[in-house]
Amino acid sequence: MTTFERIKSLADGQGISLKDLAIRLGFSENNIYKWKTAKPKGEDLAKVADYFNVTVDYLLGRADAPKEMLQKPKVQILARKMDTELSDEEIDMLGALIAKFAKDNGYDK
Repeated sequence: MTTFERIKSLADGQGISLKDLAIRLGFSENNIYKWKTAKPKGEDLAKVADYFNVTVDYLLGRADAPKEMLQKPKVQILARKMDTELSDEEIDMLGALIAKFAKDNGYDK
């Protein structure tokens, strides 16, 4: 899915036309339509991302999830490292350790 298609999908999901979205964000009426063939400016993408509460990476197709689900930066960094550096067996072991910690400390309720 292209950046334009992702933005169109988000707009459709909120029942807003791309023309109206452009106006709300302070763009010219047809600005977003130009992104079918041209690359948008980073600052323009940031405005769109903020409007829809998604990341710029999501708009660019670099992330499948619209928004990072983890709130704490340290946890985000650890999760990314685990996703790329640990084997499935190591992830299972770590999951068991976290589950035990949660149970022992009353976080599993």
